[in-house]
Amino acid sequence: MKQKILLFFLSTLLSGGLYAQKEANWWFFGHGNSLNFNNTTTISDDQGRVTDGMPQAGTGNITTDEGCFTLSDKNGNLMIYSDGMTIWNKNGVALPNGSGLLGGPSSTQSGIIVPYPGDPDKYYAISVAQERTTSGITYSVVDMTAQGGLGDVISGQKSLILRAGPTDENIAAVKKKGSDNYWIMHRDIVGNICTFYLWELTPSGFTGPTTYTLTLNISSNHLGYLKFTSDATRFACPVWTQGSMLSGEFDAETGQVSNLQCRNVGFHAQVYSFEFSLSGDHLYMTTAPNNSLAHISWENLRNSTLSATNLNKGTGNVQMHPDGRIYGTGKSVTHLIVIMDPESGANADIRTFSNYLPTGASWGLPTFAASYMRVEGETGFCVNTSQDFSVSLNNSSIAYTIWNFGDGSPEIKDDDVSTGKQTHSYTYTRSGKYIISVKSFDSDDNLLQQESIEAEVLPCLIPVNPNIHVWNNN
Repeated sequence: MKQKILLFFLSTLLSGGLYAQKEANWWFFGHGNSLNFNNTTTISDDQGRVTDGMPQAGTGNITTDEGCFTLSDKNGNLMIYSDGMTIWNKNGVALPNGSGLLGGPSSTQSGIIVPYPGDPDKYYAISVAQERTTSGITYSVVDMTAQGGLGDVISGQKSLILRAGPTDENIAAVKKKGSDNYWIMHRDIVGNICTFYLWELTPSGFTGPTTYTLTLNISSNHLGYLKFTSDATRFACPVWTQGSMLSGEFDAETGQVSNLQCRNVGFHAQVYSFEFSLSGDHLYMTTAPNNSLAHISWENLRNSTLSATNLNKGTGNVQMHPDGRIYGTGKSVTHLIVIMDPESGANADIRTFSNYLPTGASWGLPTFAASYMRVEGETGFCVNTSQDFSVSLNNSSIAYTIWNFGDGSPEIKDDDVSTGKQTHSYTYTRSGKYIISVKSFDSDDNLLQQESIEAEVLPCLIPVNPNIHVWNNN
C-alpha cells in the first residue's frame, strides 16, 4: 500500500481548493527509458531503506543523449513526448507531421511543450538546435484533437522561427501571473556578453523578445540548463566550462528581469544541470561528464562567496517532480538518485537505487514548464490570525510526522497517528509566502513521504472602529 500523507487547509478563509499537478507524471529520456509517476511502488534503496512512492520504470521510443520533453494531461495521462526532432504520441508512434523538427541531437534542452493560451486542445512544441548551428529556436503547434485524439502537428505551423540561429542550448517557460499566457526565456552568450531573451506567449502568438544583458568576466560557453523556480520569482543557469552560475530575479506579472549576476560556485569546472527545491531556497547542481552532485543555497549563491558543498553522488542530471522530490540520473548507468527532502539542503536525505532503469540513461531529463511543479490553488489568509492545517495519514506504517511551517520556527514532531489525521493551528506574525511541509516517518526513522504546499499570508485590513482602518504589515 502506498505510504502517503495528504496536506490540506481546514479553514473556510481559503478562497480556493488545492490539487496536485499531473502534467509531469510521465518522463521519457535517455536510451529508451520512461518513468510513470501514476503507478508508484515501494522498494528499498542501496542501503536497505524502504522508500514509498517510487515511479514505475519502463521503456519508450526516445533515444537521446541530452534534451527531451514530455507532457501529460491534467489527470496524468500521457499525451506526447519528444527529443526536439520527433514527437511521439502516447502509443509511442511518431506523429504523422511530427518528424523533422529542428531540435538538436546533442542539445542540452532540445525543447519544451507549452500550453496554447486560450485553446486547451493545442500546445506549442518549441525546439532548440544544437549550439551555434543555424536552425536556432523554432516552434510547432500540436493539435491534440487530430488523429482521433492522438495529436498531430498542424500543417503550416511546423518549425516556424522564434529566434534565428546560432543560439545556445537552453529554454525555460513559466506561466504569467494572473493569466493563461506563458513567459519563454532563452540565454545566449557571445564572447563575454550574456543576453537573456524573453517572449510572452499569448493567444495571438509570441510577442517580443525583450532582452536583458550582463557583461561577464568569463569566456563564452553554450551548454547548461536554464530553469525558473516554480513560483517564477527566480531563475538560474550554469556556464558549463567555467564552473559558474548565472542567476536573476523575475516578476511573473510584468516579465521584468532584475539583479542579474554571475559567480563561480567553487564546485567543478563543468556544471551542466541543476534544479531548485520547491521553495527556490536550494539549488542542486550536477556536472558532466564527471557526474557529481553539489548543493548551494540561494542566499549563498547570491550574497556570499561561499562554495557549493560536494554531496559525493554520481549524478549527471536532476529534475524536480511535483511530489516534491528531485530525481537524478548518470551517464550510461541504470541507477536512479532521489533527493527525498530538497529543503534540507546539504543535509538532504539522498538515496541511490541501483539497476532501477531498464537501459542506460544519459545527461538529459525532461524539460517542463516550471509552473507544473507547483500545487495549484489559492491559499491566502491573514497575518496574526490562527489558521488550522491538517494531514490525512493513509498508511499504518507511519509512526510520526515532522511539521515545518517555513518561517524559521522550530519543527513540530507529532507521534499521535491513532486517528489517521493530524491537525495543527498556527499563527504567522509576518506577511509573505511560506512553504509548509509535513514529512512522515516509520518506526525506524525512515522518511516515507513529504508533502509541501505554499501558503500566502496576507497583510489584511483590520477594522479598529467604523472610521479608522489600520494596515497591518508587520
